[in-house]
Amino acid sequence: MKKKKNILPENENPFKTPEGYFDYFSERMMERIDAENAALEDDSPAGIMRYLRPALIMAASFAAIFLIIFIPVKTIGPQLSSNNYLNDNDNVLLDYLHINERTIIEAFELDTAQIKYNNALVEEYLMTSISEYDLVENKN
Repeated sequence: MKKKKNILPENENPFKTPEGYFDYFSERMMERIDAENAALEDDSPAGIMRYLRPALIMAASFAAIFLIIFIPVKTIGPQLSSNNYLNDNDNVLLDYLHINERTIIEAFELDTAQIKYNNALVEEYLMTSISEYDLVENKN
């Protein structure tokens, strides 16, 4: 297949402007510039909204992220941490037994050397709290 090397004549420009395009070019350009300046100086709500829109979008996105994180943490958080504290029934029992924080701390601080066990008391405790079956099973 034979290809043509020069499709267009060498001295001819393939691009042409419409007739009379540059006759009124400066007037049309000045009209466009004036229209853009008038739109920028417009104090109407639409003009102000154009400047506030990015800030409002950013504020809405921060609010959405906050709600997406805050609501699950607020609803799930108390359920997870409620097991760490005594409920009201436990507090009533501790008040009835006259046990407070200080008595609990003192119980942990007791030295085992200070406690004297009586063999009869230990045997009585074991007989009342452990069944014979448990004694046989735990013998090994």
